[in-house]
Amino acid sequence: APPEAIQVVAVGRTNKVSIHAQLPASASIDIWGFGKLMYEVLVGKQIFPVDSHKTIDEDENFLRNLKNWDEDSLGIVVAEIDEAGAGTLAADLISHCLCPFPEHRPKSMKEILSHPYWNENDSQMTKNIKRRSRGGPAAASAPIKRRFQA
Repeated sequence: APPEAIQVVAVGRTNKVSIHAQLPASASIDIWGFGKLMYEVLVGKQIFPVDSHKTIDEDENFLRNLKNWDEDSLGIVVAEIDEAGAGTLAADLISHCLCPFPEHRPKSMKEILSHPYWNENDSQMTKNIKRRSRGGPAAASAPIKRRFQA
């Protein structure tokens, strides 16, 4: 769920933070989800730790992280993408998808696919795919993660 899915509801004298169940579908939500997935694949960990013994609405740490998602959080994500060796183009693409402000995210998947990340990595990915399809020894020993390095 993107940050805009968080709702704060007054319950007595306290506020309850939860996921907005009636959030209308939008490209912005899908773009957030794509960025989150891309981050998790390239970095190899969840963007927010989730307690598997709780529902999302019961997981206060998850809700707090999502509610407080801001430019500083995005800076941490960019640093982690860089540490993972995914490259600056991947960091740029993912940071645009995970922007805290929905109106500043890419407007469509067409816009995402026109990002330079795909052009920069296309020739290397194509070479790896061709080698794998031929069953070459170099392709079999190359880890999948290397396909995404710039």
